[in-house]
Order: sequence, then C-alpha cells, then structure tokens
Amino acid sequence: MATPPTRTVLITGGNGSLGSQTAYKIAQSQSGVFFLLTARKPNDANAQAVSEQLRTMGVETFEFMVVDLGNFASVRAFASTVSERVEAGKIPPIEVIINSAAYSSYIMDKQTEDGFDPVYQTNVLSPFLLSVLLLKSGFRKIEGRPQGRIINVSSETVNFGDVAFFDSWGETEARKTLSGLGVKLGLTRYGSSKLIMDVAMYTLRERLLSVSTCHILHGCSARARMRAIGHS
Repeated sequence: MATPPTRTVLITGGNGSLGSQTAYKIAQSQSGVFFLLTARKPNDANAQAVSEQLRTMGVETFEFMVVDLGNFASVRAFASTVSERVEAGKIPPIEVIINSAAYSSYIMDKQTEDGFDPVYQTNVLSPFLLSVLLLKSGFRKIEGRPQGRIINVSSETVNFGDVAFFDSWGETEARKTLSGLGVKLGLTRYGSSKLIMDVAMYTLRERLLSVSTCHILHGCSARARMRAIGHS
C-alpha cells in the first residue's frame, strides 16, 4: 500500500529534462512525497510524458499546475492557489522548493508585460517572488516559522556572469527585437541571471537565519530584527 503523502516538493519546470529527472530521482528514494510540478502552458506535451513516466514508476501523488514565470500576476495567482490548498488540507505543506525552470535566449526578446528582460524575470525575479510568497504561506511551519528547503538550480554559466549585467543592459535592449545577440553575449546574459539568483537566494537565507537567531535567543531588539530583514 502506498504511503500517504505528508510533504509537498514543488519543482518549477517539472516538464523539462532537469526538473523531471529530479522528480524521478526523488521518487526512487523518498516516500510520502506529493510532487507539485509546474509547466508554463496547459496541456503541455512534455508534462503529459512526464506524468506517464511517473505513473509507470508507480507514483500517483503528483500534479502539474500552470505558472508563467515571465508574468508576475501568474506567479502571484499560483502562489495564492497553492497556499490556499495547503491551508485547506488538500495538499501537504511544502517542505522543498526546487527552482529548476529557466529561460535562455540568444536573440533580443521583447520585454515582458511587467517591463523586464524575460531572461532576468524568469530566472531571477519570479522564482525569488514565488519563494518569498510561499515562505509566508504554504511551507510547513513550527512556532510560526517556515521549515524546509529552497534549492536553486544554478549553472556553470555563472562563470560568464556579472551581477551588474542587467544594470547596463539598457544599451543592448535598444537593439531591434528578435535581432541576434551572439553566443558570448547570450551566455553572459544567461550566466548573469543565474549568478544574480544565487546571490539573491543566499542573501534571503542569511536574512532568514538572522531573524530566526534573534527569535530563538530572545536577545535582539525590535530595531535589530528590522535591520536583519533589510529595513532601516
């Protein structure tokens, strides 16, 4: 008899090669997991193939949900729905988020509806927003504090990256939409997005640890706690 799921593992880009292989590996070694996998479009053919493979492996506790990381409204709606389902007991609390989805491009893309470069929004802003929203509501909590892990899938292309890349991206963005960027610039663009995300998630981790330490030791003033979470 299958073990009832007690925790949710959320994998963005679960319809991709990396996300799906991650789900397979976890399924082979862990029990009691509900897999919440994401795809950008409904009825995605790759998502259907992944679903079939999971069923072949004997995994029944999974679901694909649609979220477009190139659109903040989609991210917020997704996070709200997931949180509501956790609070209602329809799915187990989240214990792991694996930010696996990513977008790379070697052309000058049109900006997203939110006004950002799609590589930057998809690889940095949206996964960070999603993680923060679900930390507030969706994760398992002990004494009011979220418990679990957020795993950010990085890339060797961070070696090409520059944390200030998108600060000076304006001149490049003036290029004609759909014009080619070249391999080097494309790699730098993608690598910079992965590097910035690594830095952002590390910073978030340190902030959360600072707040948790204050809470546990009961030795931080209100002002110190505010500084710990980034307020002056």
